Amino acid sequence: PDATGTLVLGDGTGITNTVDFRTGAGMLSAKLGVDTANSTTVAAAVAGFTVGSLKASTTYHFKMVLRAQSAAAATGMRMKITGPAETESVIYHWRDHSNQFFTGAAFGTEIPSAGFFGANVDELILIEGLLVTTGAAPTSPVGLQIWSETDTVAVTLKAGSLMTLTEY
Repeated sequence: PDATGTLVLGDGTGITNTVDFRTGAGMLSAKLGVDTANSTTVAAAVAGFTVGSLKASTTYHFKMVLRAQSAAAATGMRMKITGPAETESVIYHWRDHSNQFFTGAAFGTEIPSAGFFGANVDELILIEGLLVTTGAAPTSPVGLQIWSETDTVAVTLKAGSLMTLTEY
């Protein structure tokens, strides 16, 4: 850091906040700012939880660390990862709160989840994968949709859930 506390990179560009630093290092991220609930069996996008500005012909490692709850212990949260059509390949795996392990190889694939251990108790869901974009610039971001496996029982993705894409 220089005398003002600014981190100066090799080209002389000053970075004064973590978002600019991560972006400069090829890391794109989102942190969910508010709880998002769905009490229907219809998939709904998690507003404010997307990562865009992807580049053409680029490989990304992505990771989602999700804090989730259900209003009923026996009700699980269903999810889908959404992403750009300009994708050559996407592969991922996820592990839910009950340590079940699943894999996927396309955006829009339903991610099942077992019923939660307790009502309104934070539980952890991890999703990690690899995304390779085509030669065309991606026109839509990576995001997440959620819904309840039981109509009228709310499932909630909690504020503070994280998504990161790192460019390689």
